[in-house]
Amino acid sequence: MLMLSTLFTSCEKDKNINDSNENNQSEFILEQGASIQRDFIGVIKNQANVPISNATVNIGPKIGLTDAKGVFVIKGANVKELFAYIEVSKTGYLKGLKTIVPIQGVNNVSIILLTENMQALPLNNQIQLLNGVKVTFNGGFEDATGNVYTGAVNYSMNYIDPASPTIANEMPGMLLGKTTLDDFEMLQTYGMLHVNLTDATGNSLQIATGGSAEIRMPISSTLSGTAPATIPLWSFDEDTGYWVEEGSATKIGNEYVGAVSHFS
Repeated sequence: MLMLSTLFTSCEKDKNINDSNENNQSEFILEQGASIQRDFIGVIKNQANVPISNATVNIGPKIGLTDAKGVFVIKGANVKELFAYIEVSKTGYLKGLKTIVPIQGVNNVSIILLTENMQALPLNNQIQLLNGVKVTFNGGFEDATGNVYTGAVNYSMNYIDPASPTIANEMPGMLLGKTTLDDFEMLQTYGMLHVNLTDATGNSLQIATGGSAEIRMPISSTLSGTAPATIPLWSFDEDTGYWVEEGSATKIGNEYVGAVSHFS
């Protein structure tokens, strides 16, 4: 699954996670702490608050399945003292990805999976949600190996409202991002967007090299009064479990507008 989450943010240093004067990636990895074992219990639900059964939960090499009530239990998972990464998968849903700072005893986790609603990409290469979020593709597409793809394209798009009371359970990771200067910052979100592109048989697709996609995202009324003129744009790195800064977005009217070169 290809996934891009755009995270419009203002940043503030989190001294609990990284208190180094030179905050490069290797130092951050070291400051995740030593490898430890922790116990986890959690519940997986959909956006209608209905438990999801038989979802696969991965915490490091440990694997669990949710029961009829959406509950999973994983004991003795290998994590870091300051960083535990949880992955949840279930057919028909986007992958659930969550990072937490584990505690001693039992760690309680709640994750909401977003429904994957695949549909055909319109001929004008423009997709839009009812709340006004719009993505326009400028250029072609390519497959996972970088070959030009000219067939039918399917897409799934989901928006995560920054004002949602359950955003912490819906969003990937946590509000931790790596800037273009290799600093690690804590973030404030102005909205997130998942976009998944596939061919007719479900194989992953990507924006073609040299192409781009324009993203237009309405600014939440709860944040419009403090929304800055320009803010960073971020994508979630599924391998590391944190956000990575990639470009910026500009405030135009009541929207943030930015361009991305990939969804991953």
